Amino acid sequence: MPQDFDDFLIKEYDRISEAHFSTMTAIAQFMRLYLAVASVPPAAIAFLAKPAEAGGIVDVLRNNPSLALVPLLAISIVGILLAGYVISLQNDAALYARTVNGVRAHFVDKAGAATASKAIVLPTDRNKPSFFSTRIYFVLVPWIGDSC
Repeated sequence: MPQDFDDFLIKEYDRISEAHFSTMTAIAQFMRLYLAVASVPPAAIAFLAKPAEAGGIVDVLRNNPSLALVPLLAISIVGILLAGYVISLQNDAALYARTVNGVRAHFVDKAGAATASKAIVLPTDRNKPSFFSTRIYFVLVPWIGDSC
């Protein structure tokens, strides 16, 4: 292989690995955002539990109980959209990791498996990680269940 191609792969490796880590950071940020959004209903319930202080709001909700559904429905929709976005980010992160594994595999193949196995402990399989990660879905299923 030409040296130019190896240089290209090294630069690609750097860029893709940075993109992978920034995607994982974005997932963590969206989880925090959703927790902030999901905390609104309990805060509203705590506020409305004191009828003396909330006076008029409690009367309006007693006369129109369907008004209470509007913010809950909005939070449910936001939760489902955020869950979909986090799943999309997770799939992007898996794709980035597969690309990094492919670049690593190129250099392992070039160096020879015997030489590389002494230095490389990270995966070189282009089919890993899987797009279905149980770790992220065990976090998202309660979100969706909580939102609905």
